Amino acid sequence: MNGVRLYFRYIRLHFLSQLQYTLWPMALLTTALFVATDPLDALLMFDRFGAIGEWTASRILLMYGMALFAFGLAELFARGLDFFPQLVRGGEFDRMLLRPRSLLLQSMATRFHLNRLARVIAGLALLIVSLRMQGVALGVMDLAMLVLAILGGIL
Repeated sequence: MNGVRLYFRYIRLHFLSQLQYTLWPMALLTTALFVATDPLDALLMFDRFGAIGEWTASRILLMYGMALFAFGLAELFARGLDFFPQLVRGGEFDRMLLRPRSLLLQSMATRFHLNRLARVIAGLALLIVSLRMQGVALGVMDLAMLVLAILGGIL
C-alpha cells in the first residue's frame, strides 16, 4: 500500500471515530461561526472609514480568505507535525519507528480533527465572496497564481 493511500486510510479512521460523538456537528458549526465572525471587525472599520488607499474591504477579505483557506488546509492535513516533540517525549514516536511506514506520514496523521474543516470552508467561502465583490473574472493565469499563492501559504 502506498503512502498516500495509507494516509487517507488514517484520516478515514480518525473521521469515523469522530462521527461516534453525537455533538460533532455542533462543534463544527461553532467553529465555523467563530471563524466566520473574525473579519467582522475589519468590515466594520471599512464601513465606517471607507478604503485605506487602494485597499478596500473586498481586497482585505480576499487576503484573509486566502490565508484562512491555506492555513485551514495545512492544519487539517498536517497538524500532527506540530505535536512532534510530544510524540517523542510520550514514546509514541518509538512505536512509529517499528512500523514499516513513512515517519512523516504517520506523524502527519496523528492529529486529524473534523472541526478544522470549518476553517477550510470559511476560507473558501470568503475567497469566493471577495472575488465576487470585486467583480474579478479569473483567467487561467490568474487562477494559477491564486492556486500557487495558496500552496505557498500551506507550505
